[in-house]
Amino acid sequence: MRASHLVGLLLAFYLASLTLALIFPLGFMDQYVKGQLEQLEKEAGGVTNPLQLFLEIYVHNVVASLLSFLAGIIIAPMLALIFVNGYVVGYVVRDILAKTGVAAGAPLAAALLLPHGILEIPSFILAAYAGLLPARELWLKLRRRPSSLREAYRRGLRIYKRVLILLLVAAATEVLVTPVIGLAAAWILGVDLRSL
Repeated sequence: MRASHLVGLLLAFYLASLTLALIFPLGFMDQYVKGQLEQLEKEAGGVTNPLQLFLEIYVHNVVASLLSFLAGIIIAPMLALIFVNGYVVGYVVRDILAKTGVAAGAPLAAALLLPHGILEIPSFILAAYAGLLPARELWLKLRRRPSSLREAYRRGLRIYKRVLILLLVAAATEVLVTPVIGLAAAWILGVDLRSL
């Protein structure tokens, strides 16, 4: 399977979990996500220093992408991590829509998620893809086809280094750009962000 097809499948799986959270929410997942978001909100709520917030976001995303990268060889845990990540985004969008209505909620959700999400989401997908490379080579080896596990790990690490850079830019965007765009969108739409 070509790399673009594999990345496309991972992205489709991510989008399917996001859509599931929007249209057919799962009670047990909603409880889990709500608890995780409340915990993150508590941790971030006391942070007033933008540099500290940037570091917390970056470290959180690096850990999540690293888990996805490392779980790629086993596949099922990596897919579970992608599913949860997509479900969280869908949950947040659904929550915003429920509190503000579709007319104001859709553009507000886009303003609050897209500036950094454009980099963050592909980063998680690329980390998962990089983790799948050794699994793919093992599959080829089992089928007695030419394969190189060592080269797969090297290639995966090269990709993961790029993921770290993307996540760095995404964290900076989330701290410096997203709040400005989100506040501007909320002001234009007449939404009080404290109500979310």
